[in-house]
Amino acid sequence: KPEVKQETDVTPEPLFTVGRGKRKKTSGGAVKQEAQSPSAAIVNKSYKQGAAHSAPAPRRATISKRVEIVYTGITADNTAKRNIAALDGIISSDINSCTHLVTDKIKRTSKFLCAIGRGIPIVSENWLKESKKKQNFS
Repeated sequence: KPEVKQETDVTPEPLFTVGRGKRKKTSGGAVKQEAQSPSAAIVNKSYKQGAAHSAPAPRRATISKRVEIVYTGITADNTAKRNIAALDGIISSDINSCTHLVTDKIKRTSKFLCAIGRGIPIVSENWLKESKKKQNFS
């Protein structure tokens, strides 16, 4: 009596195969890899290991190291404005270009949420006072 294959006996074709080479889609939707020449494998391996000829890092859009501060929930008083100016920083209202957000407490404001999304430091006014004492933003 011949054996009948059940659905559980059939193994699905993997979407990706492990190994060196370039991936290409096949007609069944699966991806197969083409073999790579040995010299290309050596170049790729040395690039991954951080060889001297690795590609340079991409440049950032802003090169300025100037600290740009945005306030949310509070306003900057005159002493804070003087302290920021003395340390060569500027006060801005643009959350997209600022480097620090100053607030008194955690509130769900649009500037606060944008700062979290951008990953910029959220600091208090005490940070400004300490920065003035140290004579630099740190």
